[in-house]
Amino acid sequence: ISRERALYDVLVSRAITICREAMCLPAGEVIMSGFSELIKLPEISDRINEIACAMEDKQAIVKLLDGLAASSVGVQVVIGEENPIEEMKRLSIVMAPYKQGGVTAGTVGVIGPTRMDYLKAMHMVGSVARFISTAISR
Repeated sequence: ISRERALYDVLVSRAITICREAMCLPAGEVIMSGFSELIKLPEISDRINEIACAMEDKQAIVKLLDGLAASSVGVQVVIGEENPIEEMKRLSIVMAPYKQGGVTAGTVGVIGPTRMDYLKAMHMVGSVARFISTAISR
């Protein structure tokens, strides 16, 4: 339990830092964190360059997230082959929109391996989206 709690504390701390940065961003900007951890995964190692290029294409990421956020009112999951970005088909995305005054103001999400703990990721992303919504609505 203490190991899980320490991991959770690290994730929440990272999420709060990202939230603070997100509140100061102009529309269409993307903040990414933890990419160095993602590329250490064995299922990613043979496609690191492709995935890095795809993730650096922030316009593609924004387009993807905007498209998903427009069709969702809560947490949404895109698993592997469902991902419209070809280079990211070995990855999954868990994302949720955050709102200001009932209008979607942005999106938070986790990009990870298809073997990720979806329940945990969905809970975390949903919690962060609600936190941001509350913070920017104040």
